[in-house]
Amino acid sequence: MASSQPQSTGGAAAPAAAGGAAAAHRAYQPTKPAASKLLQKKWDDKNYEMHKKKLQSAKSTVDTKSPKTYMHVQLKLKKLQQEDERLATIERDNRKLLEKMSTIMKTKGQVDNHNDYDHKSLNKEKRQRELLRITQENQAILKRIQAQNPTYNQQDWERDHMASEDFKASITRFPKGTAPGAGRTARRADSDGGAEAETDATPPAPMQSAEKAAPKPKAEAKPKQEEPKKKKEEPKKKEEPKKSAAQEEEKVELPAPTPTITAAKDFDADKLAERLRKAMKGMGTNEQELINVLCSVDNAQRQAVKTAYASKFERDLEKDIKSEVSGDFEKSLVALLTPSAAYDAECLHGAIKGAGTDEECLMEILTTRTNTEIADICAQYSTLHGSSLADDIAKDTSGLLKDVLVLMAKGKRATFSGKVNRQLAKEQAEALHKAGKGWGTEESVFRGTILGVSPQQLDVVDEEYTKIAGRSLADAIADEFSGDEGKLLRGLVMSGKGLVEFYADALEQAAKGLGTDDSRLIRIVVGRSEKDLGAIKAQYAKAYGRTVSAMIKSECSGDYKKLLLAVVGEE
Repeated sequence: MASSQPQSTGGAAAPAAAGGAAAAHRAYQPTKPAASKLLQKKWDDKNYEMHKKKLQSAKSTVDTKSPKTYMHVQLKLKKLQQEDERLATIERDNRKLLEKMSTIMKTKGQVDNHNDYDHKSLNKEKRQRELLRITQENQAILKRIQAQNPTYNQQDWERDHMASEDFKASITRFPKGTAPGAGRTARRADSDGGAEAETDATPPAPMQSAEKAAPKPKAEAKPKQEEPKKKKEEPKKKEEPKKSAAQEEEKVELPAPTPTITAAKDFDADKLAERLRKAMKGMGTNEQELINVLCSVDNAQRQAVKTAYASKFERDLEKDIKSEVSGDFEKSLVALLTPSAAYDAECLHGAIKGAGTDEECLMEILTTRTNTEIADICAQYSTLHGSSLADDIAKDTSGLLKDVLVLMAKGKRATFSGKVNRQLAKEQAEALHKAGKGWGTEESVFRGTILGVSPQQLDVVDEEYTKIAGRSLADAIADEFSGDEGKLLRGLVMSGKGLVEFYADALEQAAKGLGTDDSRLIRIVVGRSEKDLGAIKAQYAKAYGRTVSAMIKSECSGDYKKLLLAVVGEE
C-alpha cells in the first residue's frame, strides 16, 4: 500500500507536464512542416500583411465610380431664361405699382390714383340725386307707355265683325230678323199661287219683313267690295316718302385692308416644317427661328406647314411648341397656328367658362365680326365643345346684354348692302336726339336704331347726330347708359367706323392701368394682323401720341415682346 501511492502520484504528474508542453507548441501550427515554428509564424504574418495590401490596392475590372456630371445639366439654361423673364415681368409690375403708390402719397387720394373727384355727400345730396334719377326713369317709362301704339285696333275688329255679319246674311237660308216659319210660308205662297195668303192673315207681315231683309245684304255688299280697294290705295300714299328716301341712297365702299402679315411668295411648307423641327430638336429651343418662320407666312400657309410637319415627322406642331415654350409667348404662337374662326371660338369659350364671365371679350368679338364670320365661329364652337354658342351665352349672361349677344350669335344683325341712306340717317339721328333730350331717355329708341341698321348705315347716323347734337353718338350713349349695356351699344357704334378706332381704343385699354391685359393684346394684334392692323397702328399713333411698337416695348419683355413686334412690323 505504501509503495503504491508514490507511483500513482508520479504517474499523474508526468502526463500533466507533457500536456502543457504540447499546448505551447499548438499555439501556432504552420501549414507546411517547418524547422522553427517561431520563424515560420513571422514569415506567414509578413505574407498575410502583403496580401492585405494587395487586396486594398487592387482595381476592379468593372468601373464602379460615380458618373461624370456635366455643367449644362446642372445649369438648366432654359429654366434660368424663363425665370429671368418672369422676374423681369414682376419687376416691371412692381415698378409701375410703386410709381402709382408714390403718386397717391404725393396727392390727395380719395378713391383711386386719378385724384380728380369732387367731395360727395353720403346723405342728403345723394338721396336727392337718387330721387331725381328715379323720377326721370318713371317719367321716361310713362312717356314710352303713352307713345306706344296699341297692338290691336278696336275699329278693325268692328269692321271685321260687320263684314262677317253681312257675309252670313248673304249666304244664310234664313237671314237675321226672319223667322223660319215665315220663310216656309212665303215659299208655299209662291208655289201655291197665293192660296196660303188667303187662309192665314198673319204670314204676310213676316213675308214683308223677309222681303225687306233679303235685299239688305245685297245693298251692304257693295261697300264690302269697295273697301279693299281703298285699303290698297292707302299704302301707296304712305310709301311715297319711302320711295323718295330711297333715292337718297349712296354707294359706299368698304375700306381697303391694311395687313401687316401677308402670304409668302416663295412658299415651301416642307422646308418651313424642317426649320421648325430643327429649332425645337435637341437641348434648348431656338425661339427666334420660331418667330421668323411663323411670322413670315399668313394663316392659311401656317395650316399647310402644320400638315407638312405632321406628315413628315409624325408629330403635332402645336403640342411640340407647348412642350418647348411657356407663358404669353406660348399663347402667341398658338394663336398664330390656330385658324381665325377656331381661335375666336376658343376665346369665347374661355370668356364664358369658369366662375366669372369676360363680357369685354364677348362684346369685342361679336360686335366686330360679320354674320358669315359668326356662323363659322359658331360651327367651330359646336365642334370643339359640343354645345351651342348662343345657348352658353344665354346661360352665363342676363338682361339686355344677354338678349343682344344671343341675337348676334345667331347672326340676326343687319348686313351691309353696299349702300347707305342719308335721308333715313337724318331721320334716325333726329329721333335719337329727341329720345335723349329732357329728363329721361327713351332707351328703346337707341336700342332699336343701333341694332336695326348695318354698321355702315350706323356710321352715317353718327355723322348726322354729331351735326344735330354737337357731340358724337358714342359720347351720348356714355352719358345716357351705364354698365355693360352702355359698353355694348358704344361698341356697336364704334364698329361702324371701320373698326379702326374701336381697336385702337381697345389696344390702349389693354395696356392701361396696373399690369397688361396680355390676352386682349394677343387677340387684337394676332387677330387683326391679316386685316387692318396697319390702319389701327396709324390711328393709335394719331390718338395717343405713341406707336404701337413703343407701347409693346414698354409693356412686354423677352421672346413675347419680339414676337409681337414681328407681327406689328416696322413703324
